[in-house]
Amino acid sequence: MTRSGTREPATTLALAVLSASTAVAFDRVFRDGSYLLPSVGAAVIPHAIGWLGRRRRWRALTPIVVSLLALALYATWTAAVSTTFFGVPGPDTPRAIAAAFTDGWAVLATGVAPVGATTGAVLLTVVALWLMATSADALAFGGEAPLGAIVPSLLVFVVASSLGRQELGRWTTALYLAAAFGFLAVCHRDLLVQRRSWFTGRTAAGHGQATLRVGAALAAVAILAGVFIAPALPGADSDAWLHYKHPAAGPGQYENSDNPLVDLASRLGAPSTEPRFTVESPQRLYWRQVALDRFDGTQWTLESSSRAAPRVLDGIDVAGRESASVLQRFHLGAMTQRWLPAAYEPIGISLPDARILPESRTLFNADNAVVGRRYDVVSRVPPEKLTAAQIEATAGPLPAALEQYLELPNRFPTTVRRTARAVTATAPTPYDRAVALRNFFTGGSFAYDLAVPPGTSNRAMEEFLTVKRGFCQQFAGTFAAMARSVGLPSRVVVGFNPGTYDTAARLFRVTDANSHAWAEVWLAGVGWTLFEPTPAGVQPGATDPGIGLPAQANPNAPPTTPTTIGSGATTATTAVSAVGGNGGQVSVGGKGSDPSEAPSRARWIALGVVAIALGMVAIRSGRIWIRRARRRAARRAGTPRAAVVGAWAEALDRLDENGVRISRSDTPREVVEETASRPHRAPDAEIALRRLADATALAMWSPADPPPGDAARAWTDLATLERALRDETPRSTRIRRSLARVL
Repeated sequence: MTRSGTREPATTLALAVLSASTAVAFDRVFRDGSYLLPSVGAAVIPHAIGWLGRRRRWRALTPIVVSLLALALYATWTAAVSTTFFGVPGPDTPRAIAAAFTDGWAVLATGVAPVGATTGAVLLTVVALWLMATSADALAFGGEAPLGAIVPSLLVFVVASSLGRQELGRWTTALYLAAAFGFLAVCHRDLLVQRRSWFTGRTAAGHGQATLRVGAALAAVAILAGVFIAPALPGADSDAWLHYKHPAAGPGQYENSDNPLVDLASRLGAPSTEPRFTVESPQRLYWRQVALDRFDGTQWTLESSSRAAPRVLDGIDVAGRESASVLQRFHLGAMTQRWLPAAYEPIGISLPDARILPESRTLFNADNAVVGRRYDVVSRVPPEKLTAAQIEATAGPLPAALEQYLELPNRFPTTVRRTARAVTATAPTPYDRAVALRNFFTGGSFAYDLAVPPGTSNRAMEEFLTVKRGFCQQFAGTFAAMARSVGLPSRVVVGFNPGTYDTAARLFRVTDANSHAWAEVWLAGVGWTLFEPTPAGVQPGATDPGIGLPAQANPNAPPTTPTTIGSGATTATTAVSAVGGNGGQVSVGGKGSDPSEAPSRARWIALGVVAIALGMVAIRSGRIWIRRARRRAARRAGTPRAAVVGAWAEALDRLDENGVRISRSDTPREVVEETASRPHRAPDAEIALRRLADATALAMWSPADPPPGDAARAWTDLATLERALRDETPRSTRIRRSLARVL
């Protein structure tokens, strides 16, 4: 593309529209439109910087540096404006940006579109779009590659399409294609105005057209092979070699990449009124889906070996137990995951192909066919309150097998640990410590607020304890982490609260608004016990105010009657046959990292940036070397026309290295006129340049080939011009300008 052509603003505008249409494609990824303004800004501003640089005739490296500095400021204003001083980054800004990147990567690795427009997710989008626009601008105007300028936006568009919803694909694709064709049309008209062929550079068409034909043929073959041949190859439908969501995935393992704790925010933010399932049960209970027992500082995850559920649950003797067993009859509707809801603790299930994670009694189906399934579950329900003797017995020793439920990341926030210890300082037993933590959250100082950005990372916990506002995701995640910090084995559970009871149908109807997260704490003599840290309310995801929670009541309070629907609790009698099957590995959630480990990640990012920069330098240097080699070869073995044009191209490069700015759309005679006012120490340099320009004009536009003597004289004139320019410009200046051309 031209640096100063009359249509450059139109070309820049067309490229900016293409980048903006790529930003709009992320509407398929985010649940609301709050991402749009910062994303479109990130897609357009780099083009404005590039246009300003060309207008001001900046060196090639200057727009890149300015763009990177502008990106740093823009990212700060997008994700960490509270850490700035009147817009200027402060000492806390790098940490805030690193934490936002970590949270954004967690959403990318575990979220299911549409996701909330969290700060981290929007920041990742902004950075990707900014780098895309900067690369496209450099390719379009620095590399003179109109088709190449589309590649960065195409890559980002494909990523957005692969992550996003399908229902918006048609119009976003149409918008992107229209913008791409519009950009190419403007480029074509611009290049025709400059009297140049679309794909040519300074050199004559010759071998360039042949290369173009070969490249086009190879591209066509590659496209046909990818569309028709690749899908038919053996193994085309196999698992991916690289699992970017769960790198540890291997053969024979079942990976559920949708972390239900992360997905909770999207379900509660725009809850569907369509029932996820219905359940007949004599009691109002929590319908448990999955227990997450690993916390890495970024998110709660799960990794465990599964077994056939009937084989584990069949034959469990419930006779003589103090707790009642309750029969539930489930009918699944529009379930988005294969987890099977059930009241805790399941002791029998009627599905022969169900599987279970024995440690947490988490049930899931062996395949994805869960919609429409009907099954019965028998669960052992603990008493609503513990006796004084049971509470005292919770101070018993912790089995070694349960020590894993005390693990916390090495850089667990000191403020969170200190708060947990202060809250439980006067609690004599583990049960009392758990109750003290629960009362800390439900005592009135914390407010339930769905507008708080989702997140369970170290930094999210610190912010939650500061602002004291959040929804069940923050309450459950923070409670469980604080419980571990004071010696209480704990885990986070995701499922549903009881739902709405239909008196006529005598069943509970459960929708997205009933999605919920809570915690379980292991107590000696009692086992895993539900603790509800989320305040009661009527908002989606809040604690059901009408439910009697096990082990939560004060043992000295008057006895209460458990909430029952219809007849009393039903004793488990469901017979289940064992089925065969190999154990599989179940993994939920990606491998996150503690935001405090950001310096290490920053080093890798810095190394990546350096590697990319070196690669760009190598490519650019290679292009210059190849172009110069072709010109020298044309002088020795090419036609007289190619030799003359090659000498002229070398002359333009020498002028550029010596600070003479030449527009590539200028004719040879226009170049001579633009340089006429520049004095040269050697008087014959101007004569040599004029003679070389006249020979080049004849070689480029005359139908007849120039005589061989013109070719030899052209390179002699080039040598004369080079000597004059060397005398005029110091060596250090020429080296610096040569490096600028490469960069």
